[in-house]
Amino acid sequence: MHINYFNFILLLAFKVNAISLPRNIPTELYQTVKISTSNLDSPIVQNQNVHNHTKRDLPFFDPFVGANGNDGTTTSTNQDTNGNLPKTSPNVALDYGNFIGGSLGNIESFTGIPFAEPPVGLRRLTNPIPPLNHYSNFDATKLPPACPQALPLTGNGLVENLLTEAELINQFTPLIGPVGVGQEDCLTLDVRRPKGIQKGANVPVMVYIYGGAFEFGATNVYDGSSLVSTSISQKTPIIYVAMNYRLNGFGFLGGKEVGQEGVGNLGLKDQRLALKWVQKYIGEFGGDPSMVTIFGESAGAISVSQQLTIMNGNHEGLFRAAICESGTASPIESFAEGGGQKDYDTVVSRSGCQGTPNTLECLRQLDFDTLYRAVSSIDGPAKVDGLPFRWIPRIDGDFITDTMKGSISKGAYARVPLISGNQDDEGTILTAGLLPLFSNGPLRDYLASTFFQKATSQEIDEVLRLYPQDPSVGSPYNTGFLNILTPIFKQVASMYGDIQFQAPRRQFLEGTQASMPVWSYIDKGFKLVPYLGAFHGTDVVNVLGILSGSRTVEYQSRWISFANTMNPNVAGYPDWPNYGQDRQMLEIGPNGSKGTIIDDFRQEAIQYINDHDSDLALRPL
Repeated sequence: MHINYFNFILLLAFKVNAISLPRNIPTELYQTVKISTSNLDSPIVQNQNVHNHTKRDLPFFDPFVGANGNDGTTTSTNQDTNGNLPKTSPNVALDYGNFIGGSLGNIESFTGIPFAEPPVGLRRLTNPIPPLNHYSNFDATKLPPACPQALPLTGNGLVENLLTEAELINQFTPLIGPVGVGQEDCLTLDVRRPKGIQKGANVPVMVYIYGGAFEFGATNVYDGSSLVSTSISQKTPIIYVAMNYRLNGFGFLGGKEVGQEGVGNLGLKDQRLALKWVQKYIGEFGGDPSMVTIFGESAGAISVSQQLTIMNGNHEGLFRAAICESGTASPIESFAEGGGQKDYDTVVSRSGCQGTPNTLECLRQLDFDTLYRAVSSIDGPAKVDGLPFRWIPRIDGDFITDTMKGSISKGAYARVPLISGNQDDEGTILTAGLLPLFSNGPLRDYLASTFFQKATSQEIDEVLRLYPQDPSVGSPYNTGFLNILTPIFKQVASMYGDIQFQAPRRQFLEGTQASMPVWSYIDKGFKLVPYLGAFHGTDVVNVLGILSGSRTVEYQSRWISFANTMNPNVAGYPDWPNYGQDRQMLEIGPNGSKGTIIDDFRQEAIQYINDHDSDLALRPL
């Protein structure tokens, strides 16, 4: 049974209200309702062989693998008690193997299909290549291991209280991330299709790229079965594909050594290779390679926008449409200017490779545990020193050739239909971890030394003028003097949300709307969540069907329509016009869309950010 949206909000309000935090919300604004969660089923069929979970474990997938070789895979219920696959199991033969999947209800699934040669041993920290091995009778019913994970919430009590103590907020998997380590042999993808679909059906394909700050995430977390099931019921079937890609220091290591060897942006290159796999093989599963839509949330959305501009906008015919949920590539540093050098040097030093003739080669020769510990020593996004994000795509001159703004100005982007939207309060959950720092020092000093390292004093002063310490205009927006964790929490949340999310989205849409069909949305549906409002990631639970209700039905219906027709308009819902010169965007509330508004909120502030984006870019330390 899926989780009722209204009950979820009430329970979340109750649980967060019980946390020891400043009491700024009058209790009469929401009732603390006790709701039993014992009968709430997982949105994904729970595996019977799961390990014991800690309180921070996600409740509906196996914990990820450890460094000691436990691959964390689990046996599908599609197998009999002896582990044998039924003869009726769906079977797809490819030129490098035979892949045996499983079925449940109206969905057939193939999980853990290798799309690249494992990046292990001397292939660590190198560009991905297609598989070299042949896989005979490959069991594609097991949950595949994740790529090595960062643990962004470790050591941050406030964020853990806001998120994990609320129990059901564990459903917001992109914000919490998996608990575990992962393993390097992880470049696999999952395919979920309507039962009975065969080669020649030519069904549209939706390829999902998960988020997680380029630090954590895995296909295990994002089961697309609900989306496929909805497409079946609406008689507009789709096939869902999701790929694992390398993360953190294993996939986005910076430094001049990496740039000189041409092995930067490995996670994005993994994604691109997976998209090539889709073009070559999805037809064998019944998909149409000419009807591929890529979509993603957070870092996944940033990845989608990067795929539009990679290689000067040459998308190689790998997709025909794209959806960015809460993320657009923003100004990024380059390898040539030393981007990521500090973190590279830290990893080298802490792994014992300092002083070796070739430090990158030394990193390849390390045992996994040693390198993992060195990479994990870099602060994640929920720690005080974790923002701006540390592991990010960077300009390498070949794969990524320019900033997003530069690509737009040169016309170097793929012209495909695009949906790009955000949550209303993108910055709240991502800046909550900075509260201890903001309580102990002037905000201006922090901005100058951390957020805006290239900004002038005048630029920082102007940003502070445009984002004043006035809770009534801060984020969560339109909540007056409520939701104040500290005197400057709403100020910082507003500033960060615009710089990281709203400004890049608006800049990209304004620059491309004349050359391709684009749509935009703003989601205000979760405003009842105390302190966080409509926070980053809250559309994922609807798009992937983790929560039930009218919002989920509409999100899925529009996304499925877009995959089939390249138009998100669906009969029975408010009209959603193109963004256009009028900058129209769909407003989404607790029960679904409410009509359109003009994308002109905080116009002066966001325009200033975009006019000075090279100086106000959020650069890693």
